[in-house]
Amino acid sequence: MSNNPPKNFSGVRSLIATLCGAIVGCLVAYFLSILINNAPTDIAPSRLRLFFSMIVASGAVTGFSIETTRQLQVGSSEPDYHQKNPWSKQKPKT
Repeated sequence: MSNNPPKNFSGVRSLIATLCGAIVGCLVAYFLSILINNAPTDIAPSRLRLFFSMIVASGAVTGFSIETTRQLQVGSSEPDYHQKNPWSKQKPKT
């Protein structure tokens, strides 16, 4: 176990991850809007706005939760969070 002090939580990194998730959500919403506009369906514009805003919000929440979980794992003092991945493709040291 290393004697490194735990790293502090960075809110700025979480906000940047939230922004990145929202951008990905916007791209998915744009792609879905193209599909819906070219489909022979009649959906109310208010329902479409709500649907697209939910997609963008879910992307933002996903980015936030992934970065927050990553930071909490890095800053944890428990050795279980710092084990090497047994499925990684690293060559054994000889």
